[in-house]
Amino acid sequence: MRNDSNAARRAEAMVIVAAALLALVLRVWALHARGVLDYDETYYYILGRNLLTGRGYTLNGLPHTAFPPLYPILAGLSSLVWPAVRWSTSSVSAVAGALVVVPVYYLGREVGGRRTGAIAAAVAAAWPALFFLAARSVTYSQRLYAGSEPLFVTLMATGILFFWTAWRRGAWWRAALFGAFLGLAALTRDEGAVFFAVLWAWLLLAQLLKRRRRARAIPAAAAALAGFLIIFGPWLARVWIVTGSPGTGSKLANFTHTRPALWKWVFEGDAGDYVKFHYRLNDDATWMADAYWGVGAWHLAREGESSLSAGLELVSDPQWQWLPVFGVAMFEGKAPIVPESLYAFVAAGILLMLSKGGGRSFALLFAVFLAIHAVMGVTLYVLPRLLLVLVPFLAVFAAAGLDFAAGHFARLAGNLGHPLRERAAAFLYALPVAAAVLLMCRGGILANIDGNRGGVVFGAVSSSNYDRAVADELARRLPADSTLMCNKPWIAVWAGMRWRVSPAEPPERIATYAGARGIDYAILGRWQVGLMQPGTPLYPYLAGEIPREGAEMLFDFRAAGGGI
Repeated sequence: MRNDSNAARRAEAMVIVAAALLALVLRVWALHARGVLDYDETYYYILGRNLLTGRGYTLNGLPHTAFPPLYPILAGLSSLVWPAVRWSTSSVSAVAGALVVVPVYYLGREVGGRRTGAIAAAVAAAWPALFFLAARSVTYSQRLYAGSEPLFVTLMATGILFFWTAWRRGAWWRAALFGAFLGLAALTRDEGAVFFAVLWAWLLLAQLLKRRRRARAIPAAAAALAGFLIIFGPWLARVWIVTGSPGTGSKLANFTHTRPALWKWVFEGDAGDYVKFHYRLNDDATWMADAYWGVGAWHLAREGESSLSAGLELVSDPQWQWLPVFGVAMFEGKAPIVPESLYAFVAAGILLMLSKGGGRSFALLFAVFLAIHAVMGVTLYVLPRLLLVLVPFLAVFAAAGLDFAAGHFARLAGNLGHPLRERAAAFLYALPVAAAVLLMCRGGILANIDGNRGGVVFGAVSSSNYDRAVADELARRLPADSTLMCNKPWIAVWAGMRWRVSPAEPPERIATYAGARGIDYAILGRWQVGLMQPGTPLYPYLAGEIPREGAEMLFDFRAAGGGI
């Protein structure tokens, strides 16, 4: 008996390792093929590097509260091994994304047995949406990746696994791990706190309603809450200290200003209003108005901008136009959330789950997650990458459907007692599963190739030779560790300079802002400053055109007419 158990564990480990290796290979290839930097990726890198080098958790020279710190910390640590911006962030995303097969395997095993778990792990490894990392010619509404999502999905799947086992089998330590992993998820993306609140209430009420479990309800809920607060509590405390009010950070306040403009950007291709709100200055042009860019004295003097008040404002003003988009995002795009090759298997898996006790509970949990996403959709907005946390559920459903179909297919071999027929049945069983995984690999690879072909859309700018040449020239000509204002943060990183955000404002206000924030140099596009004529506010600081292509202007704010 013990030998059988050891053999089963070895087989489990082999399945998980094989699925993880497949997932890692696909993600490393996709990230290599991608070859571009998103703005957010560079912000994560800057935050992580600033924290490691003693500058604190700062962006744009100010304490930062918009991005929770887990992904930036990991990117910063990764930069000690891979200093390049793209690979320090990509390595975290690739490894974290590959590890999703571990919780998915155990979720599948919990609700359908070892075979379902093994198929679920293989399916999750090759699920196209999870390694669709293209960003060159992909519109903002179709983009599925912006840095932290692979880590968030893996942590959420692990938290769901421990929630499931704590709910079904009890034990306070499972509840504590559920809270801890949801805390880590919330440290990656803010919405993790919303999922924890709903699941925590479920865990408490579900056990209170069952007479046999009432005695365990309070200890389990307390353990889950303790696990969550131990992990996420320090970030909440920091936000309160930095902003002077309770909340999860400045992201929700940012949404209240930019949400109306996002609709125009996503569906009308007009990013003008979004840029206007996101990159605006305050009235006297001395601070960035949006606390997304850091919390300063001006922000602390204002009232009514806490994340709690912003959240209440968003909830009280739902935008129902986003609700139909929720369904479309599941099935449309270059790499939809549900791949076409798995429609039938996902549907069959859901029906199979509804036919048995534990499966019905798992289907109910999936329905709750759909409801949470629908609520977040109408209060915030819907983008495909926000739905990626549904993939672990979908992988288990698809695995259950594939297991059922493959089992019936294998019975075509007849009596399984004969060795030859047994081998034939095993082959027939593996065939549809292998076909599904290969189809998904092919679909994901083709989607990445197609998405990386062509030009670059707003929101993801190529790490082009021109950008690198500009950075190298600045590093050669300007003092090290100077402060550079530009709209491409990776140029400042490559040049070894401190980065400051570039406002979308008229030249006179940009000059005022540069003086107020102690900015040494600036790169401004001609579209930002217009024709440079003597007597205009920025003209005294003009140091010339950027070498090589001259598409942008260089300004030296340390001395009028400094020149280089």
